[in-house]
Amino acid sequence: MLLIALAALIGCAGYGDRPPGGDELRGQLQEQEQSGYTYGYGAAERPEQARQEAYYQIAGAVVTAIRGEQREVYRLLQRRGEADDSDIELAEELEFQSSISSLSHAVIEGAEVVSEKRSADGWLVSVRVADEQMEQMRSRARRQAPALAQLELIEATPDSRPGLRFQRALSGLATVERLELADERAYIPQHGETTFASYFTEAAREALERIHVVPVIDGTRVRFAVLDRQTLRPQPSLTLNIDGYRLVTDSGGWTDERRVGDLTSAVKVVVEGRERRHRNLLSDEQRLVETLYPRQWREQDVAVLYLHSQPAGAVMRIAGSEYVTPARVELEQGREYRLRIEGTVDYRERDETIRIDSATPAYFYSAGLTERRFGELDLSAEGGALIRLEGYGIESRSIRRPAEAGTYRVRVTRDNPRYQDIVEEIVLREDERIKREYARPPDRFPHYFGWRWGVNLGLYGGDPGDDYSLPVEDGSASFADFAAEDADISGISRTDASFQLGATAHYFARAMPFVFGGELAYRREQYDVEYSSAGQGGQDDGDDTLDLFNWQGSLGVGFWQPVGMGIGWVTLNKAWQRGSWDDSGADIDMPSGRVDDSYPFIELGGSFDIWGFGVRVSDLDSGPGAMVWFGVGGSQLDGGYQLPAEVEARPGVHY
Repeated sequence: MLLIALAALIGCAGYGDRPPGGDELRGQLQEQEQSGYTYGYGAAERPEQARQEAYYQIAGAVVTAIRGEQREVYRLLQRRGEADDSDIELAEELEFQSSISSLSHAVIEGAEVVSEKRSADGWLVSVRVADEQMEQMRSRARRQAPALAQLELIEATPDSRPGLRFQRALSGLATVERLELADERAYIPQHGETTFASYFTEAAREALERIHVVPVIDGTRVRFAVLDRQTLRPQPSLTLNIDGYRLVTDSGGWTDERRVGDLTSAVKVVVEGRERRHRNLLSDEQRLVETLYPRQWREQDVAVLYLHSQPAGAVMRIAGSEYVTPARVELEQGREYRLRIEGTVDYRERDETIRIDSATPAYFYSAGLTERRFGELDLSAEGGALIRLEGYGIESRSIRRPAEAGTYRVRVTRDNPRYQDIVEEIVLREDERIKREYARPPDRFPHYFGWRWGVNLGLYGGDPGDDYSLPVEDGSASFADFAAEDADISGISRTDASFQLGATAHYFARAMPFVFGGELAYRREQYDVEYSSAGQGGQDDGDDTLDLFNWQGSLGVGFWQPVGMGIGWVTLNKAWQRGSWDDSGADIDMPSGRVDDSYPFIELGGSFDIWGFGVRVSDLDSGPGAMVWFGVGGSQLDGGYQLPAEVEARPGVHY
């Protein structure tokens, strides 16, 4: 029991030595605050850091009281064109750090450290300032508000814009001169203890040191590019006195042209203020940027190319070498160069052509990089058609991928001139998903016009129709009645050796799918004839094979249709023929008469290159039967299509 009690006492003692948490300690100190004082608290890992935070808190309370005055100064500068919304937003975003820093330095002189204790979270420091002193600080801050606002704007302006920093320094200098604040003290962390006049004068001097003027000659004229010496960023809206000419730079940092011959041997470049009242604040010598010597320009063998991009860090390729912006490159004068800006994941590539004049000492090129912004394309097509993104080398049966925002020309094709391409211009926006399900590319319905001719060989099989006319002595008889017409013939049938040799021609009409055909043909039909001995020279009954020769002409009309890479047609035809028997060398004498006959037939034919083929089916009663034919020939055809080669996609029709 004694040991347990001893351990408990030791534990309680250890707990009592543990420092309180930061919030708990702050609450204890706030309970001890006295009236007539303004308190500030700071927490940090080290006591000096916590002390500075406490001073900043009190200074922040002073700045909060004068923010209205500072914002009014910003609005006035904005109306004069000396500040824009982005400048004001940046100054406010920085929470008036320069003003707080300057005022916190004044707080140190009159502040009293009340408490400086370690907490469980680090150090907590409490300081206080008498209310009378706080009121004096507020009064002083209100009087200095215009100067502090100018100071904030300069500190919010990037070093890469020395032209704007110089103009704001002049404006600040004019403000402190007007309000008699020039000799009042200010504390700037980067500069230490100083006066407002010294700060603005030094800010102007530092800005001028960074301004670089580049002469660019084209023929007999010269323009000047005004740049930041380190980043090569162009300086817009800057007023310069160049050899007595008052020139103002445009948004790209360029001045107007001047004749080279009008310049003196030593060209002084002096920066001027926007307003007349600013001109006497600094002397010409103080505002001198540099002196240019035109005579030396003609003595140079090379030109210096200044390469700039926004943002910096672009890779530019010129004259076989790569450079990362900002960069300075020496090039031969009097030549054209191809400049390529390499693309990245974030920015697009670009090609430019620049020409370096034979007399120019320098050239300036600035590129604003185009940021890539992405959406998504989901494209598909029926029937296995290909989808192409023209100009991008992308081709697939379906495209599902992130794509850079922009305009795309989509082509849906079957890579066959027979079928129409579906094309569409798609505008893809950032974070947008475009889905398309394209229909199958439609048939263009090709048509031909012109001539086709050939020589065909056709084969018949089986017997002709029952009403097919065969020659007899005094006219004709049908195939079915032929044996009955001649007492010497007991039976007749046609063999499979029957064939037809013909010369054909087809004309395909222009613009419409009509075809007209004609043929001159010679047909040999072979028949097995059974006969009796009566009237056949006393011979015994027997059979023999005889030929029936027909000369035939035909005409037809119909329609055609492309079939693959060839042509197919179907025609309705009328044939006229004259036939006679050839019984020379036969054991039977056939009737010596001739027969003239006609019959209709349907032809289903096709042609590919020089080859032709088809089937004819004649009238089943009066025709010679079915024939299969093959042929060879030539053509003189011009082609066309009923639909154009491509069509703009329409919703509800093509997708």
